[in-house]
Amino acid sequence: IKIMKRIFLFSFLAVFLSDQETLNLSLIPNCNNLKESQYTCNEPKFIKSSQSIEGCNSNRTITVSCTINNNVTCKGSESFLQTRSCRYVTDKEWTTALTLSVFLGVFGIDRFYLGYPFIGLVKFSTLGGFLLGNIADILLIATQVVRPADGSDYIIPYELPVFERYKPSSNTYQKYKEN
Repeated sequence: IKIMKRIFLFSFLAVFLSDQETLNLSLIPNCNNLKESQYTCNEPKFIKSSQSIEGCNSNRTITVSCTINNNVTCKGSESFLQTRSCRYVTDKEWTTALTLSVFLGVFGIDRFYLGYPFIGLVKFSTLGGFLLGNIADILLIATQVVRPADGSDYIIPYELPVFERYKPSSNTYQKYKEN
């Protein structure tokens, strides 16, 4: 009977300890699911003259390499790649587009510069949409609503503001009205 008790006790302890190991291993997070404070990423080079990131792709993302901080334990590789959003710019300057719109917008030169030749021809043949279209274009270019036709952002001097459109996403907090 004493031998039976010992076998039972040892088997119970073995099962209990193996469950604890499994429990402890399940508490260790995957390296892909860490909080931002638990890893460090190499920051991409910021280009001050255009307010953009060097190497930004046309889909407005850049890939950076990240490593896990020394005091963090996780399952998986200690280094990984992360995709971040960025401003994609080509060769169109906001100040040039605005200047063309103010001084030569009645002839559609601003729209030709931005890559909209049809609208440029319409503005040229109607003298800027009877001046109303020209005034509207000045406001739209000044507020950066009208952007280059290739989908890029303007090159904007560092001293001037960059306007970003508000885009709700799954990370946006929304307050619902109570009925």
